[in-house]
Amino acid sequence: MTAIELLAVSARTVTFAVFSGENKYFLKTPQAWRLALENTGATAAEGVTERTVFSINGLEPHTAYCLAIGDEVFDFVTKAETAFADVSASGASLQSENNAAQIQQTINDLPEGATLYFGPGVWKTGPLF
Repeated sequence: MTAIELLAVSARTVTFAVFSGENKYFLKTPQAWRLALENTGATAAEGVTERTVFSINGLEPHTAYCLAIGDEVFDFVTKAETAFADVSASGASLQSENNAAQIQQTINDLPEGATLYFGPGVWKTGPLF
């Protein structure tokens, strides 16, 4: 089993399993990781994980990255993004008791491969389809 396994990748998020053949949920010792832009080597994110499965958020769409953990390296490319929509642009708000209509309309209008963004806070809603 490889030391770094790609579990999921989207336009702005990636999830990995690391050293899962040797560890079940938590690593024996915390591991420092570094995510670099593949074309420049510039650090995009870095941190430490104690878990075998972890996610990195805030990535750029359709971008090549290189994850390094210890001596292990894994290259990947985030998916392309067809559109980016902030739910608040449709009239949804943190103050509303039910944002279902605004959120549903935004979802319905999104093309495949788009990202729907919810800013920080609690967005109250009813059922969404």
